[in-house]
Amino acid sequence: MKNKAFLGLTISIFSAYIILLIGSSILTSKVHRLSNNISTMYHDRLIPSVDIYQIHDLLYQNRFSIENVISAEDDLLEEQLRNSISKNSLSVDSLIMMYSQTMLVEDEKSGIRDLKLNLESQRNWNQLIFTSVHNQNDSIARHIFDGPANTSFSKLIENLNGLEKIQDKVGQELLSDAIYQVRFVKVISQLLLALSILSIMFLIYSLKTFFKTSIFNYRPSAN
Repeated sequence: MKNKAFLGLTISIFSAYIILLIGSSILTSKVHRLSNNISTMYHDRLIPSVDIYQIHDLLYQNRFSIENVISAEDDLLEEQLRNSISKNSLSVDSLIMMYSQTMLVEDEKSGIRDLKLNLESQRNWNQLIFTSVHNQNDSIARHIFDGPANTSFSKLIENLNGLEKIQDKVGQELLSDAIYQVRFVKVISQLLLALSILSIMFLIYSLKTFFKTSIFNYRPSAN
């Protein structure tokens, strides 16, 4: 009887340990995944969204500056505009490079490739505009600006809008998964607490049974 009580006590302690170990492992895994989702939302979604907005703004600044280059009558102003365009272009390249280094889905990788190709095309047209202005062919520069350069610019904006939509879609998926993980962690925590309480109750019961059995089986030694 005493051995059975001791065996029950041992099993209860071992069971409580296993339950706590498994529960803690599951909880740690889910918390780690939730942490990764939050990190991904910040580094791979929020920051790139800001980058896309900045690229958008810089491209429009360059578009406006190029139009002013065509109509500029002051060589100093034209030089200042060109310097501004060059500076903005470097910033765009830097932002695209940083965006490319984040964790991307396949649609984003394809979108960035298209963006780079259209950006190169846009800059080639811009260079033709600068050459035409330098050769005092403002009418040709205006024709390029309103025609092929405008078409190329529209494609760039479409690329950026497409990347923004992908960002929003993936961000929503990550947010939904994060909400699910929070709920799952909450359920696991409550379940782990309930199992812990049951394990403690069973342990107490086993201890009582063990001590009762020990007292019942106690035989004082004869003098």
